[in-house]
Amino acid sequence: MTDTIWTPYFSNNLQKWLSIFDVFPVYGVKLTSSEHEIIIKRIKVYSLRPHYCVLIDGEEIGHLQMRKLLKGGIKQQTPYVFSNSNQIYQFNNPYFSTKTMISDEDSQKVLMAQRSFFDLGKNLVTRRRGEKHNIAIGSVESNASYPHELWIALYIQVMINKQKEQ
Repeated sequence: MTDTIWTPYFSNNLQKWLSIFDVFPVYGVKLTSSEHEIIIKRIKVYSLRPHYCVLIDGEEIGHLQMRKLLKGGIKQQTPYVFSNSNQIYQFNNPYFSTKTMISDEDSQKVLMAQRSFFDLGKNLVTRRRGEKHNIAIGSVESNASYPHELWIALYIQVMINKQKEQ
């Protein structure tokens, strides 16, 4: 997927300036490839638990939201759930772990990602230091209706939120 790029997404200028001045993080993610455009748009802007509307090629397909603390959210670094009309996908990333998984209700893995813990090496292309993410997308029948770009966009949004909370 070398032709894929992601950028921050803002619904309007107010959201853009609130995010730039770090007043309140109200940004989403826009992932564009040669085949699809995925937008994860922040809704319920002033809620303490982030809620997002997920769109593929302009059509709403589901919602990404943070779990409530008392309903299992306190056990995870990334307590998020992506739900559509007939399926729920959960993010699993225990504390002190660099592995993140997205799995469906039957515990079948849709996406697995491994982050580097501490990396001093430079990227040959960008000449920058930083975390490396190795992502593998599973071949589950339930995710056949969604493109791989969706799972990558969801992962990017959740990792941005995780970094912002620290």
